Amino acid sequence: DFDDYPYSLFVISGVIPWYYFMSVVHHGATALVANQDLIRKVAFPRIILVLSKALVGLFDLFLGLILLLVLLAIYGLPIFVGMLFLPIVVLQLMLFSLVLPIWVSILSIKNRDLLHLIPYLTNFGIWLTPVFYNTSILPDAFQWVVSLNPFTQVLEFFRWSLFASDINWTAQVITSIILITFLLVGVWVYGKRDKMIIDRI
Repeated sequence: DFDDYPYSLFVISGVIPWYYFMSVVHHGATALVANQDLIRKVAFPRIILVLSKALVGLFDLFLGLILLLVLLAIYGLPIFVGMLFLPIVVLQLMLFSLVLPIWVSILSIKNRDLLHLIPYLTNFGIWLTPVFYNTSILPDAFQWVVSLNPFTQVLEFFRWSLFASDINWTAQVITSIILITFLLVGVWVYGKRDKMIIDRI
């Protein structure tokens, strides 16, 4: 129960995964445009440019996780067995964070204006995600809206692994299926449009 934990830990446990997500989305979506010269000169699967942003961001994510675990120890809070699931939690977060930049980077080849929407989407999206607040304090109508945000489920899994908080496993399964579907289709589309990327970039 979050009532047993300081509010500062609740916020930090939301900011850490959100910052990773925001970083991967921003740098991944602009990866093709930012590496135009490399794309023209070297033959390689272009999707690697997007995937690399998710891998690079893991360093900051791990530092944040270490900080969070240290704070748990400082506060003398109990260690939950769900922490053993942290590698799966991180994998889910990484895969989710790749979906948007993969699709935006593909679509932005024809329409560069899409890249300008990313900062607005991430800045607005944080308020539709329970980063700073617990969904239990929201009216039922708003809880439904926030629950439609797939990152809400990612964040709940993250917090469950640390705090043994309530979690909707049905929503987790549905979110994971949708996530994997969009990710695999995005990777397939990337492969099909690889030549178009070279011609249009």
